Amino acid sequence: MVTPKTACDQEMVRYMIPRLITFVTTTKGDSEEGSDQTKSLVCHILTSFVSTLFGDQIQVAMALLIPTLLAHASSNPGSYPETAKRLLELVAVSQLAFKNVVANMGAGQRGFMEEILRSNARSIADSTQQQSSAPTIALKMNFG
Repeated sequence: MVTPKTACDQEMVRYMIPRLITFVTTTKGDSEEGSDQTKSLVCHILTSFVSTLFGDQIQVAMALLIPTLLAHASSNPGSYPETAKRLLELVAVSQLAFKNVVANMGAGQRGFMEEILRSNARSIADSTQQQSSAPTIALKMNFG
């Protein structure tokens, strides 16, 4: 995650990124305890890694990571809020690169990504509405 990256760092990235992507998108062996949490953490690490890149590297990394996040979400519907958060983090890194990657995606993937983002927006709106409709308690202070 350090910047600038040395030749050793770049070799480690070339070795680790494909293995991490394979780990996140593989559904075999998901019955292990904590596997979903581990995959979620790996998605967070990969998303954070994109923010350490520069120039064209960002778009290349997003072109790999966005489909990876969507594949992870498709096999684990409970990860939609986490996936939406990661997608929004990628938008914050580079809106232009994100738009370019999304423009080159198929209609099915774009629709699925939209569904994930909308479901997250609905859950946020629902939780905000529940908080605002909760009864308030008025406290009376009488020190006299």
